[in-house]
Amino acid sequence: MNYEVVIYIHGISPDEELATFSNAKEVADLSAIHDPLRKSKISHEKEYNAFKQGISRFILDESKQKAWDQAEHCFSEWGWEYQETDANNLGASHRLKDAQHQLGQRVIQAIKDTYWISLFPQKAVRKLALYGLSDAFYYVSSEGQNSIRGRIYHQIASRLRGVLDDPNASVSLTLIGHSAGSVIAFDLVSYLFTDAELFMGDLDGQARELDNNIAIRRKHRKQLSRVFSKKDAVLRESRAVVENLIRLKSMRVAKRLTLRRLITMGSPIAMMAFRSDQSIRALAYGNRVSLSSLGLAGTGGSLVNPCWVNIWNKYDPISFPVEPMVDVGHSVKDFHLRIAWNPLKIHTNYWVSKNVHQLIARLW
Repeated sequence: MNYEVVIYIHGISPDEELATFSNAKEVADLSAIHDPLRKSKISHEKEYNAFKQGISRFILDESKQKAWDQAEHCFSEWGWEYQETDANNLGASHRLKDAQHQLGQRVIQAIKDTYWISLFPQKAVRKLALYGLSDAFYYVSSEGQNSIRGRIYHQIASRLRGVLDDPNASVSLTLIGHSAGSVIAFDLVSYLFTDAELFMGDLDGQARELDNNIAIRRKHRKQLSRVFSKKDAVLRESRAVVENLIRLKSMRVAKRLTLRRLITMGSPIAMMAFRSDQSIRALAYGNRVSLSSLGLAGTGGSLVNPCWVNIWNKYDPISFPVEPMVDVGHSVKDFHLRIAWNPLKIHTNYWVSKNVHQLIARLW
């Protein structure tokens, strides 16, 4: 069976209205809800649905619109306490938004206390940098990578369990990432569609290590007559996440997984190009990063139908064009679009922008 799969990965919003949900009663209420796609004010479901429905409205071909509407749309959440269970509590990424808020309040207040009135919008610019980039810094740390990927990939695997269990499934994959979420989506494409472990680490090695740790804990429990613990649940959940990623990549090896499109919006990927020696060597000598090393070689058709679509705006300081970074070719295309009239919304409005919806609808 053929499946169209669209995966959405957000970045942490710099909007302080969504900054923190530390109220004990709210957390207690949320802990009883285990559906990662649940409707809640602390999810990106509103933005995701606006994006999904907006694109559907602009697809003129009826058969293509039907394909878009009937695709598996996988909404992911990370960075805040949207779900609190032992098994899914991998690392501390679920408290990132709270940490940003608590530190941000003190930092912004310290800045306000020390500078005089200025024509330069100090507060707005520094808030955007603090809340819009600190999540990316956490993600590129080893602990952040493991925690964020664990939570996102668990959600993807849970939603696609039927697809992964179908030995005859063929999947056409579209990944949509915003801000730091674009970096996560980019890394996932690199892992799935190349033979290298670029940005992803050795998952087979991780699987072996987790198997060993699970066996050791099982032996200790048996010897000491201990019951199943939170640590055991986390280890098993981590092992399941790694196994599902390996299974997803095996579908690509068997030519049952193809990349329809990578869509990045408000993305700092060009600014984060120096995460591997391979990229540094290429760029230092005036060359560009090869598309094959990113999993994008031979996937695009023309400028009208590129494989990697990068949407940016010059007034959004966190977004960058990516064409200058990679080999010149038809697989990658930058689109500079008007996103919002309000400069304070310029980094967050990609999900609800009609200009973005029209572009993706045309390319779909």
